[in-house]
Parts: sequence; structure tokens; C-alpha cells
Amino acid sequence: RAYEELSGFDEGQDRPFARPTALARKGKLPSLTRRWLVGGAAAAAALAVAVFSWPAMQGGRDLYPVETIAGHRLSVTLAGGSVVQVNGATRLLLDKDDPRFAQLVQGEALFSVVHDASAPFRVEAGAVRVRNLGTVFDVRRDGPEVEVAVAEGAVLFSAGGRDVRLAEGETARLEGGAIESGRVEPATVGGWRDGQLSYSSASLAEVGRHFSSASGIKLSVGPAVPGQPFN
Repeated sequence: RAYEELSGFDEGQDRPFARPTALARKGKLPSLTRRWLVGGAAAAAALAVAVFSWPAMQGGRDLYPVETIAGHRLSVTLAGGSVVQVNGATRLLLDKDDPRFAQLVQGEALFSVVHDASAPFRVEAGAVRVRNLGTVFDVRRDGPEVEVAVAEGAVLFSAGGRDVRLAEGETARLEGGAIESGRVEPATVGGWRDGQLSYSSASLAEVGRHFSSASGIKLSVGPAVPGQPFN
């Protein structure tokens, strides 16, 4: 019953502010037996794909979180037609009053933005600011490290007082306070949506983290090889 009440989100992704259920308002689950708790814990964890929490004010914005667990993906259509596709193990904050803003706290998301010259779409990810110039682009954040890859169009990548314009097939990465530019096959950007991960000279440690988030399968990298490059 608890799962059925909470899973109404599946039928209303374009209505993230539907009235909370009585269950959510009470702030607790109905009485459950110990047997259910022990035997059903794994099933409940497997079914939990996305979590919408109470909105929170931040910097004058009325933000609400969208979260996924490892191995599960989610697509959110915003007012105006832009679409955000969220990878596994991701936490994203959206603005209740501004559908042209998103903040990536952790994980990865692909943004397919409807162009509006008067109101550019903006994404914040740690120390990085991304401003859409009419495009499809992927943003990935792993702690202080942030990488942006462009599949179509162009974005403005801003960090540390620098602005870098990225066109189709270009990437920028903020790591250790420095910005590194690179190139990528546009068709591979957001490949995680179809179960495909592509890398060029990435460390095996990074590959392990991304694989675990996208697949939900824990991939451990031995201590002797975490820095080895992977293509």
C-alpha cells in the first residue's frame, strides 16, 4: 500500500507538485511487521526509482529535488518542452518557478533544451555554470569534478572566471581547479540512456564509478590499476 501511494509519480511526471499523500504528510509508514521489514527490504529498494521531497528555498529559489538510485533512469519534461533525462545515482534540483534552471548536485543528466534567446537555460554544477545556446548536452558531476559534453548546438561553460564556448562534439572538464578541453563523438553523448558508456583515456577508477551508477552493479577496481587509462 505504501509503495502504491508513492508510485503515483509515474503517472504525473509533468505534475511534480501534486498534493502529497496522507502517508507523506504523516511522515511515517503504516505499522509493518518485522517479517515484512526483513523480507521486503530488498524488494522495496529495487522498486524505489525516484524521490520527490519537499521544496527548499535556496538563494531565493524554490527548489525541489529529483533523485534516482543506481541502475535506474528517469525522464522529466519541463514547462516549455525541455526534457531532462537523469542517469542512475543522481540528485538534481529543479526550480518550481523557473523551468529554465537546474542544479546538478551529484551524478549525470542529459538536457534537451528548447531554445529561447530571451531566457537561456542554465545549469549549475558545483563551481561550473553552463548556459545553453540552443542544444542537447550532458553534464556529469563527481564531487568537485564536472564534465560537460555537447551532442547538438552549443553551450557556454564557465568556471574559475573563464568562459569556454563548446560546440557539437566538444567537451570541457573542471578537475583540480583546471579546465581541460576535449572532443567526443556526438552520437556517444548520453549513450548511458541505451546502456552504452564510452571513454577516451579515462581512468579505470572513473569507469568503475560511472558503471556502478548507471548499471546498479558494483564494479570494484583493484588498488594496482585505478589510474590506468581506458579507451
